[in-house]
Formats: sequence, C-alpha cells, structure tokens
Amino acid sequence: MAKFVLIDHSLKGIGGHNYEYAVHILRTAEQRGFRPVLAAWRGFRDGRRLPDDWTLHTPYRHTTYQSDRVVRKLDALATVDTDEAPMLSRTWHRFRRRGLDRKLDRFTDRFARATANLFEREGIEPGDQVFVPTISPTDLAGLVRFFRSTPEASQVHWHLQFHFKIYAGMEPDYPQQDERLDGVRQIFRDCLAAMPAEKLHFYTTTDQVTRQYNRLGMVPFQTLPYPVDPAFHLAAGDRRERRTLRATCLGGLRQEKGPSNLPLVLQRLWDDYFETGRLQLVVQSRSAAKLPAALRELVEQEQSTTGLRARREARVPSNSTSSVDGRGGPSYSKKIDMVGWPLSTEEYRQTILDSDIGLLLYDREQYYIRCSGVMVEMLAAGIPVIATAGCWMADQLADPIYRHREHLRRTLPEVESADVLDGDELAVPDGASHLFVSFRRIEPTGPGVYVDVRIDQRDAAGTALGSSHEVLGGRPDGQPTPVLVPVRPGTRSIRLQTANAYGDVPVVVRQDDIAFLSADASCPQGAVGLIAADAEQVPELLRDMIDHYDHYRATAGEFSKQWGPWHSPQQVTTILLEQSAWQCGQVTPAA
Repeated sequence: MAKFVLIDHSLKGIGGHNYEYAVHILRTAEQRGFRPVLAAWRGFRDGRRLPDDWTLHTPYRHTTYQSDRVVRKLDALATVDTDEAPMLSRTWHRFRRRGLDRKLDRFTDRFARATANLFEREGIEPGDQVFVPTISPTDLAGLVRFFRSTPEASQVHWHLQFHFKIYAGMEPDYPQQDERLDGVRQIFRDCLAAMPAEKLHFYTTTDQVTRQYNRLGMVPFQTLPYPVDPAFHLAAGDRRERRTLRATCLGGLRQEKGPSNLPLVLQRLWDDYFETGRLQLVVQSRSAAKLPAALRELVEQEQSTTGLRARREARVPSNSTSSVDGRGGPSYSKKIDMVGWPLSTEEYRQTILDSDIGLLLYDREQYYIRCSGVMVEMLAAGIPVIATAGCWMADQLADPIYRHREHLRRTLPEVESADVLDGDELAVPDGASHLFVSFRRIEPTGPGVYVDVRIDQRDAAGTALGSSHEVLGGRPDGQPTPVLVPVRPGTRSIRLQTANAYGDVPVVVRQDDIAFLSADASCPQGAVGLIAADAEQVPELLRDMIDHYDHYRATAGEFSKQWGPWHSPQQVTTILLEQSAWQCGQVTPAA
C-alpha cells in the first residue's frame, strides 16, 4: 500500500491548528487508499491518541518557527548601517551575523538528518506522497541535502507548502527587496538540481504569499485552501435562538492577535450590551495572566463568582440549549469568559459552533499575507466576523460587503441630488439617511494598495458632528469599491477625502457613482462580516452587527455554502493528488 507521509516538524502534540490540519489531511488520504504516516517534532505528546493503524515518527529537533525567528533576526541586522559605527560595534555586528548563520546551518543539517532517519525507517516506494504543510526556505535547504544523499527520494512526489513571508511590507515595497532574496533563489536552484521538477509541487496558504514566491521566478506556486473540520460546514445552518450573543476571540491570545483592543470594546459597549445580557465576550488563553491588565481584572472577577474549577468540571448553560462537555468551554452565564488553550478537538469544535460573532482584531502588518485558521473555521460554520483592514482576512470579506452595498444602492429610493459645496464637500438633502459613493482607483493599481476614505459630517453652522474613515481594497474584477455612510441627525454637509492608507505614493481615485439614499430604518453596513479600519471602529461595528444580527448570520450562512466545501480536507487532498497525477500521468489509489 502506498504511503501518504505528512511531515510537520512544528507539531508538538494533540490540539491546535497544526494537529487539526495533519489529522484531517491524513484521514482523507487514508480514505483514498493510502497508509497514513505522521512525522512530528521529537517531543510530540500523546501519540497514543492517534488511530492505531497510523504510523508516528518523531525525528525532528527544531520547528520551522525557530528557523523563521533566526531569519528575521538576520533580516533586522541587514538593515543596520555599520559603515560609520565604531570598530567595536562593527565587530559585534559581524560576530552576531556569523553566529546566526551557524545556527541556521545547524537547523538545515538537522532537518536533513531527521528526514533521512524518517525514510530509513519507512522506506521510499513509487506511488508514495510526501506533504510538508509548513516549510520555510531554511527547511527546504535541509531537504535539498537529503535529496542529494538519497537518490531514491526522486521516486515519490513532494508537496511543499510555504507559510512565511519573504518580502516585508506590501507589494509596492517589494522591488527594492529583490536583491536581498538572491540566497532564497539559490536554495530553489539547488532544489531543482537535486530533484526532478515533475516530482516537486509548491504551494502557499494565501494568494498574497503566492505572489511573493512567484516573484522569485524560480518555480510555479499555487494557493492551497486551508482545510478545516467538515463538521463546521455541516453545522453552518444550525442556529439556536438565544438572547445573549457570544463574540469570541479564539487561538492563543498573543499580542499580534490584538488583545489590547478588547478593553475598548468592553468600555464602549458595557452598559448597552454586556450589562443587559445582549453580548458576552469569550477569550481563549492559557491563563488569565496572559490577558491585558484591564481585561484580566474583569475575567478574574467573573471567575471568582463561581470558581474556576467548578466552571471547568460542570458547565450548565443559563440561556442556551447547548453545552460543552467539560474542560474549558464557555460559561454562558458570564459577561466575560475565558476558555483554555489549547482545547481538545471536541471542546474547540463546540466553542466555535457556540460562537455568534468572531472578533479577529489581528495586527495588520503581521497578518497582511497570513491565513487565519480561526477565520476559515468560523466562515465555514456560517459565523459572521469582524476583521482588521488591509490584510488577508479583510480581503476575504471585502467583496460580499461591496455587493451588499451595491444591492442597497439599487433597491433604496434615491433622494434628489445635492449640490457640491466645495471640492469634495456635499450638501445633504432633506430626507437623506445614507450617502453611497463608489470609487474607481486610477493609480497606482495592483494588489497591496488600499484607499483610506475619511468622512467628516457637519451641521448647518459648520460644527463637526462626527468623523469616520474606511479602508477600501481593490476588487479582482476591477469594479468600483463602494462606501455607505449613515447620515447623522442634523448633518447638512459631508466632506470626503481620500489618501493612500498605508503607503507614501499618492493614490488617484474617481467617484464613479454618488447618491443620497433614503431608508425607513437603519441598514446593515456589510454582509458576512465587517472590516475595521482601526481599533476605534470596532465597538460601532459590533453595534451594527448585533443590531442586524439576523442579516449577518443569514449572509454568512450563504457564504459558507461555497467557502466550506472549498476549504474541506477532501478538496485539499484532491488538489495534492491531482497535481502529481497531472504532471506525471500517475494513477493515484482510488477511494
């Protein structure tokens, strides 16, 4: 029987997205007739909980995250200009670089030897498939050493998925970094020299990462959908009615995931939503000590009410028909609750399915190109989310939001057109409840350029009534991007100003369509989810989502009908096997 070998040297134990990814892919490979083999970090815990007929090996000493941290330190050193520095500083700088280079070389060598150890035990046979779902250029250099020492490795197909960025910033920043990546290009040249190209298949986790690696011009990359538990998609239409909505922040609550934004949400919405029982905040963390101080105090107050041990041993929901068996799911009677990290597969699945809103307030720069497993799972389950502008997560939400606004433009009555007072300032006619404006970007074009639209509203005396702004990304089809502005009571004029959201190059846009609309009631600002231009916007976006929750849940449910199947493990495995069959004419085992 042919083997499907999944190598994840960053997989340390049961629980977490690395583990879920590996299990779902190996399970579907087994359904296709392959014998599953998992290769993980040497300290992998609880291997006995894997299926009995799976094979587990733990030869890897270092994770890909360790090598990535070293690479980032080297990149930081490369930006330091030491020409004018004192001799001692220049000497230290060279010493530091040599030390980091040696560490990377050790990682490379150990990866090669661990992979050799793996296949000495398992053997290599034609028809086998090897998938490395998280690999870095440093890991690839180690794989090249293995290829050179093991000619029989060319008998099998190697599927390599790259997760980390190699360029900093956004696409307009890439050209000046090309020369710096000559070392990465050389690794790919070495790989092609050591292994037949038809046995190599290269992937990334997002279109943004794909563009980065294809810019190298070495080998073709394609985006592989991120697989999630099919149970999320199957439950997408299962909505239990309850009075309290749960907004959840899941995954290890590291600083890059925006925990510092949560106290503002609590402060702005406490009286109207938390105290009245309309909203509950659920956060996931290893301990309360990891939370921001203001949030930690509130969590500890909630915990002291019933006691943490009692909450983990017997969950009795106060306003829901669902429950979590056990050790770390949400306590529904709390205004703020903390669930453990990591959770078991069953606990984590139930925590997702018991969510009503996903809060993904991640750092834009860290997540510009990165996929969020939590977001993929929530959208597969039909759960609306709020995400940070200017990153991969926002790009997934943009089109349904834009299409919703265009639908309102077609269906809401238009108020008689108003005069332009001065440049970008518009007079607001009587009866107007919303301003609709769509912008067509003229230059610069292409991905990585976002337009910041600032909206200022004033009364008849010119007094400011409020300001807001929105970040617009481009659309794949080049269509205009719309803004929908609720008109505040007493507003007589609105000024619109546009700028490049994240770069220095001026953007040129044209107002493609502009109209004042009249609605009898407030209209939801988006569909499926909402995009926060900054942390200040999050409370108001939550208000909009809660006040129009049926709309957001319904549109997220419709969205899941395409999103869920595309992100299924079966779809991912099919792509992998079709790549090898297409390139070599190989017939893969039937289901």
